Amino acid sequence: MTFAPHEFESQRLAALAQYCILDSAAELGFDEICTLASEICGTSMAIISLLDARRAWFKAKTGLTLTEVDRTESICAETIRRNITYVIDDIHLDPIYQDFCVAKGRLGIHFYAGVPIRSREGFPLGTLCVADHVARKLLPEKKNLLEMLARQVEVLLELRRKNIEMTQHVNELDLAKSSLAETRDAMDMTLAELRQSVEQTNRLTRSRAVATIDGIKLSQFFDTDFPGLFYIIDQHGFLMGWNRHLEEVTGYSHKEILHRPATDFFQTEELKLLVRDKIRTVLEVGSADLEANLLSKSGIKIPYYLTGARIEFHGKPYISGMGLDISATYRSEEAFQLRNRAMQASINAILITDLNGAVEYVNPAFEKMTGYTAAEILGRDCRILQGDDVLQAELDNLRHAVNFRTEGSAVVRNYRKSGEMFWNDVQIAPVKNHAGVVTHFVGVLNDITQSKQYEGELEQKVNFDPLTRLANRNLLKDRICQAIKHAQRHKQIVTVGFVDLDNFKNINDGQGHDVGDQVLRTVADRLQACIRAQDTVARYGGDEFAFVMTEQSSEENIAVLMRRILRTIAQPFIVGTARISVSCSIGISLYPRDGYVVYVLLRHADTAMYRAKENGRNSFS
Repeated sequence: MTFAPHEFESQRLAALAQYCILDSAAELGFDEICTLASEICGTSMAIISLLDARRAWFKAKTGLTLTEVDRTESICAETIRRNITYVIDDIHLDPIYQDFCVAKGRLGIHFYAGVPIRSREGFPLGTLCVADHVARKLLPEKKNLLEMLARQVEVLLELRRKNIEMTQHVNELDLAKSSLAETRDAMDMTLAELRQSVEQTNRLTRSRAVATIDGIKLSQFFDTDFPGLFYIIDQHGFLMGWNRHLEEVTGYSHKEILHRPATDFFQTEELKLLVRDKIRTVLEVGSADLEANLLSKSGIKIPYYLTGARIEFHGKPYISGMGLDISATYRSEEAFQLRNRAMQASINAILITDLNGAVEYVNPAFEKMTGYTAAEILGRDCRILQGDDVLQAELDNLRHAVNFRTEGSAVVRNYRKSGEMFWNDVQIAPVKNHAGVVTHFVGVLNDITQSKQYEGELEQKVNFDPLTRLANRNLLKDRICQAIKHAQRHKQIVTVGFVDLDNFKNINDGQGHDVGDQVLRTVADRLQACIRAQDTVARYGGDEFAFVMTEQSSEENIAVLMRRILRTIAQPFIVGTARISVSCSIGISLYPRDGYVVYVLLRHADTAMYRAKENGRNSFS
């Protein structure tokens, strides 16, 4: 089947291209969101999928090995077309999708739920979706959390786009610097040649007294192809001779220029006064120069570098001068200043280092983010930001990029001048000179501390019970799975147990739910006090608790611990003025005696717990 494309498909694809993300390497932030989505929804698969013209490409995934599927076989394409959260309880019951490759064969997907991931302009770029091998319903609260995670993906995409734009700006800045330096060098060489030409002209002028008072006829010189402008000014500041370039540049005819004051080619009164002052300087001192905008007949202002040297004809002083168009230099300087202002105004922290990591530039955002002023950080090693925390795994990504002169990224812990830790999404890129040799690195730092805190809060919601702050059943199952793997390697026992409070309903009905909640919190504290810190206690639901323990030496030792738990729970609870007594029933199962997988061990422990209740409660089985 071929889905209809999104209404604004060309704009959508153009928006996707801005992020330069297709076929890029894995990134930790996206991978973590995939893992969280799978855990929140309790599915075996989660995918961050981006849709281009021919395929759905997976930026991040968990629970499958595919990296892309054909667009015509992608349910995400339909999610993008609808541009809303799209849920299919059982794909195999829907004739539209039942023949898709993802629904058949080894994948055999039944359940799908996808949330559009949108660009800043609102165009759907892809989806954050979860899927499973069994049909299911998506609870409203899990749908809300999945949509919250999709917004986090959008935040990561925008950070990525900003980093790309900033890197481009910095690279352009470096090119502008190189271009400006080359232009300056070329101008210096040209000016040196001009000064030589002026000196030659002065010597020639003195040796060829062909001038007359009525009109200075220096056609021998003016017809010469001098670079730029060439002109003769008398001691009163009037133009007496010039080359054809002056007429071409200003737009005035020979007749219009003849005996015209030189100040007429400059716009403001302030600049005219400066030109008159330069003319006096040449006549009194012997030479002068000036950078100023030359005003054409049409009103166009052209930047020129102007020089003047004193010469004499028949005992009278004149000024011989040349002018060089420096528009290209001005444009380079303006581009340089514009890019520099962009870096200065950026909300992202930017620093430039040499190849050894010594800082050569930081912008104000860097100073604000880190607490270090430019004066304090310039010349120092940029790794000062990591302090003693240098064993972070992701720092290897940055070291590899520096060693191989490539781009790199990492999510790392950095430390402000005050010592406060903050999370950074760091992007670095090499900067090349005009010869293509890498001379520096530019780094763009985004403070993602709030995002990390948000992820931590989400993880807390996914893995922990809000009333008792114990692990919930999701985290318990993961801990049991890890314990089994550890026991397999070391040939040890794993103990899984259920603890159910006896007649707890009577407390809720007789004393109220607030008292019941306080009892549950106290039970949680007492269970944790009985079990080692490396083991896990969880609230499984209602008044039912569970635990998993490793490295128990014998079943006799386990029995001793169970009796201790029974005695501890049976101690009276003081809630306000009420004195409450409650007992519990415990059921346990052992790996490998009772099973090899999580759900089998939980089932056996649950059966054992009910057997303990049947045997009179306040016991274990």
